Amino acid sequence: MSSKLHIGLYARHGAAALMAACAACLSMPAWAGDTASIAVSVVCDPAPPQGTLAIDGGADWTTTLGVTLTPDASDPVSGVSLMRFSNDGIAWSDWEPYAATKSWMLAGGADGLRTVYAQYADEAGNANGDLAISASIAYDVEPPLGNILINGGAPYANSRDVTLALDASDSGAGVERMRFSNDGITWSAETWDTAASYAESAPWTLAAGDGPKTVYVQFRDYAGHVSEEAIADDIILDTMPPEADIMLADRTPSTLDRVVFAVTFTEDVLPDLGVAGVALVPGSLAGDIEVTGSGADYAIAISMSDADADGTVAVAIADTGLADAAGNPFAGAVSSAYTIHNWHGLTLEPSEVKLYTGQSHTFAVDGDFGPIVPVFQWKYADQAKAVYDGPAAPSWRLEHVGPNNRGAYWCEIVYDGVTRESAHAAMQVEDPLLITTPPANASVYAGNDHTFHVQAAGGYSPLSYAWKKDGAIIAGATQPSYTRYSLDTSDSGLYAVEITDANTAVCFASANLSVTWGMTALGLPGLMILAAAILLAAAPAWKRRKI
Repeated sequence: MSSKLHIGLYARHGAAALMAACAACLSMPAWAGDTASIAVSVVCDPAPPQGTLAIDGGADWTTTLGVTLTPDASDPVSGVSLMRFSNDGIAWSDWEPYAATKSWMLAGGADGLRTVYAQYADEAGNANGDLAISASIAYDVEPPLGNILINGGAPYANSRDVTLALDASDSGAGVERMRFSNDGITWSAETWDTAASYAESAPWTLAAGDGPKTVYVQFRDYAGHVSEEAIADDIILDTMPPEADIMLADRTPSTLDRVVFAVTFTEDVLPDLGVAGVALVPGSLAGDIEVTGSGADYAIAISMSDADADGTVAVAIADTGLADAAGNPFAGAVSSAYTIHNWHGLTLEPSEVKLYTGQSHTFAVDGDFGPIVPVFQWKYADQAKAVYDGPAAPSWRLEHVGPNNRGAYWCEIVYDGVTRESAHAAMQVEDPLLITTPPANASVYAGNDHTFHVQAAGGYSPLSYAWKKDGAIIAGATQPSYTRYSLDTSDSGLYAVEITDANTAVCFASANLSVTWGMTALGLPGLMILAAAILLAAAPAWKRRKI
C-alpha cells in the first residue's frame, strides 16, 4: 500500500520551516509493507500584520465608557489570526481570534481623551509593536466650565454696547456653542441649534437704563452638556455725564473778604478737581483761588485781592479733563454771580429827641445796603436800664408818648451775618408848657407902680420870659414878674409875656394896663383948676338952656 502526505507550514524564516517539516515527517506512524511519499511546502512570512483601529465608528467623543472597537488589519502572506487590546499600552487583554468588532471598556476617571491600543498577530506569529496601532476618543460626561468678563472686567460702562470676553473649557468633547442673557431667562438663542459658535469674544448689548447690569452666559460642549452653574459678570451702566452744583458754602458774600463755594458733583470725578480747572468768571472781582476736596465734594475759596471793593464774584469749572468712572466727560459748570457789598455805615440814625406828652415820633435808620437785605431790630432801654424789643423794621413810630417812654432807643442791624448798632438816642418826655396864672388886666392911677405876674408849668427847664408892650420887647423884662414904676398915662397899653422852654415850646399871655390921673396926684391947685375947667365947659350948655 502506498500513500502521500502534503504538509504546509508558515515560518518567519526558511530554516525554521524546514526543521518543522522534518519533525512532522518523523512523527508520522509507519505500517509494514506500506510505501509513502511526503510533500512539504514552507511559506516564509517575516512581517507583522498592518492595520488600524476605530472607536465607536470613529466618533470624536463618547458619553459612556463602554464602546465598540472596530479592528481593521491585514496580512498578505499568512493572514491575521489574533488580536488583543490595551487602555495604556502596558496591560493587555488576552489574545483572541481576530474579529470585525470588539466590545471594550475605556479607562475610568474624569473627562478627557481616552486611547485604546491594538495588537494584531498573523499565522506566522508576527505581531505589531505595542504602541503601533491606536485610536482615541474623548470621554465626556461633565458640562463645560467657563468665565465671562464685560469690557475686560471694567467696573463701569458708558455705553450699552459692550464686548464680552469668554473663557470656557471642556476636558471632554470640547466647547461647541454659547448663548447670552441679560436676565438669565431670555437667551440670545432660543435653541442651541441657532446659538453662536464658541469664541473668545462677542459683542453684546446691555439692558436699557443706567444702573447695575448682569450678563449671563451658557456654554454647551459637543457632547450636548450645558454649563450648569450660573456664569455671569456684573457692570454698572452709566451713560449720564457728571454735573456739578456750585453754591455758596455759608451765606451771601456781601462784606466777606474770602468767599467759599461748595461744589457737589452728581458722582465722583477723575482726576480730582484742581486749581487748573477753576477760573473766575469775567467781570468778577479779582482774587486768589484755592481748591480742596476729592471725589464728588469740593470747596473753592476765593480770597479777594481788594477787601474793600464792591462787585460780584462767580466761578467756572472748565469742561476739560474731568470725567466720571465710566468715562463720561464733564461738560463744565458756572456758579451764580454773588454780590459783595461792603458795610458803608448808616446814612440815617436815630438822634436825641425832646417830646411833650401826647406827641408822636418816628425813629428810623437807613444806609447804602446794596442788594443785601438787612435784618432790623429796634431796642429800648428804660430809665432803669431794662431793655425791651421794638419792631423788626427800619423805623419805629411811637404814638402819644408819655413819661413811660423816656429812655434810650437804638436799632440793631444784622448785615451779612454781622450785627451792628445804630447810635443810641435818648428820648425825653415832659408835659406841655402851659401858663397856669396869666397876667391880669389892671387900671392904675398915674404915679403908681404896677407889677404883672405870670406862672407856667411843664416844658423843659429853664424857662425864658420876654415881656412886651404893644408888641415891642421891653428890654431887661425876662422874669416871671415885670414891674412898671411911676406910671403915667403913656404907660397904658397891652402888656404880653412870651414864655419859651429849653426845647421848642412857646406860649403867650397878655393883659391890658390903663393908667389914669387920680385926685391925689392933682393936689389942691389942680383940683381948683379942674373945677374951673368943668364950669367953663358947662357954661355954654347952660346958656343955651336959658335961651
